[in-house]
Amino acid sequence: MSGAVAILRRLWYRDGSTSSSSSPSSATNSPSDKVFPSLEQRGSVASDHSMSSRTSSPHRLVRALSSKLRPRSRTANGNVEVEAIPRSEAIETLSYRRPKSAHSSLSLNGLVNWGRGPRPITKKPSEAEFGVRSCVSHNDASNGTQLSPNSPLLAAFFPPSPKAPHLAIPNAHSTAQRNLSNETLQLSDAGHLQKQRSHSLPADAVLRTETPLEPTRVHKEISAGAVMVPGAPFSPISPGPTPPPKDHPLPSEDDARPAEPLPNIMEMLSMVEHRLSKLNYGAINIIAQYNGVSPTYSWTPLGWDANRGVPLPAESPKLVHAAFQGMLVEDAPGLERLSELDVESHPSGRLAGTTTVAGLGWERWEVASRGRRQTVYFMQGALPPLSGPELVQKLQNIKRTLEPANAAEEATLLRGIIGQASSTFFDAERPYNSQAADLIRVINREDLFEDFTLADSVYLLAIAPPPTGMGVRLFLLQMLLGYELYLRLKVCDNTSSFPGITQQVNSTLEMAVRWVENVSTEIVDGELKVYSKIHERQADGLIAFAEAMRWPALDEVRRFAKTAYSDHLGGQIVNVHFLDWLYGTFLPGRWFAWKCMSAAIYASPSLRSYGTTPYYDAGLVLDQHSYWRSRTPLAHVLGGLSSANCVAGWVGPCPPIKLVDGRNFTGWIRIKSKPAEFNQVAVPVEEMTEDEHELQDRGLRVRPGETPRGLLNELADMTKWVFPPPVPKSTTKPNLEQVTLDLLPVDDDDDSSSQCANAVLGFNLGNGYRVTYTIVHNPVFVSAAPCTSGPHLAHTRELERYQNVVDVKDLKDDKMTSPGQILLINATGGGDAEVVARAWCSEAGRHAVISRGNTTCLTCSFNTTENMELSVLILS
Repeated sequence: MSGAVAILRRLWYRDGSTSSSSSPSSATNSPSDKVFPSLEQRGSVASDHSMSSRTSSPHRLVRALSSKLRPRSRTANGNVEVEAIPRSEAIETLSYRRPKSAHSSLSLNGLVNWGRGPRPITKKPSEAEFGVRSCVSHNDASNGTQLSPNSPLLAAFFPPSPKAPHLAIPNAHSTAQRNLSNETLQLSDAGHLQKQRSHSLPADAVLRTETPLEPTRVHKEISAGAVMVPGAPFSPISPGPTPPPKDHPLPSEDDARPAEPLPNIMEMLSMVEHRLSKLNYGAINIIAQYNGVSPTYSWTPLGWDANRGVPLPAESPKLVHAAFQGMLVEDAPGLERLSELDVESHPSGRLAGTTTVAGLGWERWEVASRGRRQTVYFMQGALPPLSGPELVQKLQNIKRTLEPANAAEEATLLRGIIGQASSTFFDAERPYNSQAADLIRVINREDLFEDFTLADSVYLLAIAPPPTGMGVRLFLLQMLLGYELYLRLKVCDNTSSFPGITQQVNSTLEMAVRWVENVSTEIVDGELKVYSKIHERQADGLIAFAEAMRWPALDEVRRFAKTAYSDHLGGQIVNVHFLDWLYGTFLPGRWFAWKCMSAAIYASPSLRSYGTTPYYDAGLVLDQHSYWRSRTPLAHVLGGLSSANCVAGWVGPCPPIKLVDGRNFTGWIRIKSKPAEFNQVAVPVEEMTEDEHELQDRGLRVRPGETPRGLLNELADMTKWVFPPPVPKSTTKPNLEQVTLDLLPVDDDDDSSSQCANAVLGFNLGNGYRVTYTIVHNPVFVSAAPCTSGPHLAHTRELERYQNVVDVKDLKDDKMTSPGQILLINATGGGDAEVVARAWCSEAGRHAVISRGNTTCLTCSFNTTENMELSVLILS
């Protein structure tokens, strides 16, 4: 019908006075329920007893809608299996079958249609107010790790004993001898200032101590310990180098050897760092903390003041188009847990195939959090009846700002959506916190609502009836609940500590915001019409993606994208993945990247035969170019090419691929690899004293026979801060000759989209010397953050560590460096030298920091590598 983007015929109209006692077969249901079953058929909505009517999963790709796309039976899910579970209420278990290839040793278990283990689904709600289930926070996880101290579960389910009012934070390095993070977490809020200890701060980091220091005293003591010489690379500060008072002499190395009290050490360290903040202004200051699960990293230029209004140097590349903002999650107070949705929902590094300083922390968090179980409370019982028009009207008027004075009124409105609120978790002092907690427990109902991380097409999931989709009424109800939660989280306190924030809650929250912002709806003559507010932006964004990737069918994309939306309004059938792109109904991160490439292929009629892939980590090889997902091993390695871009989660254009027998290869392919381990570079913790630990946490190493006070005295000598010798330019200019694939056998029940291969890169290093590297591991590469006012100084005691340099031509002959040493790879000769260095890291299983050009000086690049506990620095 002209003018209708999606006409969802005969919405459910229900009389609120009678629907509460209706059954799935009640006569009060409209005839449209035969096509789109009512909410009672899916779960406990407006009924005292209901059963799930679905017999198969709605999560399946719908390639059959396009006759030219290859059918894919791989992602079909299994049927319902009923198991006898020893519980008082009847439980129906819905099993999802995962393809066999998802269990292989691939670098990323990036299956689009994620399989799930048996999921308990309430068939007959009990009389209890809520239910309890245990779930794994990340899919395909086998190794459990400790809970985060920021998680409320730490206090809610592991309360301290009456004799211990504090709860110990888990050990950062898993050693029985000593806990590096032995601070305590105060369970009460009564005037306790919790200390957050950094793991690896550089020597020139500005430490903000609790004890304020008089500036004049700092200047006097620093100046007293420093020897002023002509031509020194710094100017004296005011006041001048006058002798300190006799009652405050600067301690010398000849003082008493017993360990000094910690405040004295901290005070001395503050004095040194105060002087260095002026001497090394603009140097990279890496701040590493431990959140109970993994390290987190951030950075600032030394001496930088956020209150001056000067922005930080850009660490990530500028977005090619505004449409690519959909790749990222919203960064706002109250939405901190939304960042857990996907690692790729955070900005990428400024170099293709790399991540940022903070991104390394998320990479380590994903590894550490797999298998971590959490207890989730969810609401049970009937929900108030809401008709289709009521849901549409509420979503049209949902945008507002919640004020503290209107909390009672908002609670009344919320009861009209979710029913009576919970009294068990009510917080009278923070009512919006209680309302948000009630919404979380409702959204966590798996018998009613969907986890959108498991959906191939949200658009199809919304409009299709069960079992293919969830139906429009239930979808709109989930969007309404998600946006109401979004409004409350932005005004709540301590949202990062809310229990029960699962992937289902996060995906609902994100999808609800995108639906409200990107989609408009109206009811005309009893029919729901859905329109896209952003179709022009999305069409232009797809063209920008094709231009950045040097897409071979660029002209086809330009023609198709401009008219696709109007053709759809006119009744022409359009692939649901392309509709997801036009409507913005996709999640950030890997879902965005997968949807963008699917839309580009569909917009290129000459390439539609390639279809889509059921795997997030599959790369696409065409005749002229190849394209690789940004977190896959070939993207990490080939991102070092000067021609490679990283746009919308894809690295390309990369060279075409050949097979080992010399034949050309085209199609979807997954590269086999294994994760590279994160190794600790620091000195074993059991060998250090308490004071040495405090200095180690700030990147300072006490040598054998040296005291912490002696180390600080040496650092206070400003004449020993010099520029490290520059790394000479390499004469090696390698050339990437070819990338070959060795295809692995495919199971009989697998289709071509499940094809995996080993990858080998061949290089010509010049003078007839050729070398090959095999992709074995999937390392993480970090783009060094840009420093300002460089180059910066390093202490003479550290200069010898800058000498461990290896040229790219000698990497094959290089012996593994001893533990604790940082390897500097000289890839400054140009050509594909950086690609050689990255390929060696993949073969050897080494993560690395990459510093390209003069954006980051040698000192800051080295300190970044060390303080992020990595062992390789690539200079290109």
